[in-house]
Amino acid sequence: MERHATFPDRINVQLTEAESRNRVRALVWERGAGHTLASGTSACAVAAACFDRGFVDHAVTVLMEGGQLEVEVGPDLDIIMTGPVEEVYEGTLSPDLRQRLVEMQ
Repeated sequence: MERHATFPDRINVQLTEAESRNRVRALVWERGAGHTLASGTSACAVAAACFDRGFVDHAVTVLMEGGQLEVEVGPDLDIIMTGPVEEVYEGTLSPDLRQRLVEMQ
């Protein structure tokens, strides 16, 4: 689905199941990265979409394979997310990439 012709710039995909009014289970596929164990952005998107469609209340636990996050969705779809954070990668950017990022600012 990520590479379907309908989405020329590719897409992220979240498959979800609202287990109750305050609990949602989600599987995450991120554009360019593939299967992802957990994602704060995806958790917020899942909670907001489920709330907007009336499947859940405003305070939701989003369960993903890599852990869970608590998401509160306001009436105007303002979002507050809380939960643990964990470093999963450390790397070094090449000098030319760092320069390109500076130039983009």
